[in-house]
Amino acid sequence: MPDFTIETTYHLPVFRHRTYEADTLDAACRAAIEDDSWDIAEKDFNSSGLVHITGIWDGAHAAYFRRSRSLRNSTNLSSAGPIISRSCSGC
Repeated sequence: MPDFTIETTYHLPVFRHRTYEADTLDAACRAAIEDDSWDIAEKDFNSSGLVHITGIWDGAHAAYFRRSRSLRNSTNLSSAGPIISRSCSGC
C-alpha cells in the first residue's frame, strides 16, 4: 500500500484590543492598521477556520523533498469529504 504525505492547514485568527487617540474614527482605524506592535496579541481558537488540504506528496515524509501533486488533479480527493472540511474545534 503506498504512502502519502498530506499537509493540512487551518487559519487561526489573532487579535488585539488597543485604544487609539485620534480625531476621527477613520484616523483611529488607520492607526490600528499601521500599528506593527503585536505584543498583546491573543489567539482566538474558538474562531479558527476549517481544516483544508494544502499539500500532497507521494511517499512517506516527502513534504518539500519531492514534487507536490496538484490538488486539482489528485484522484479521489473529493471523496475525502470530511477530512477536507473538518472543523478545528480546540486546535
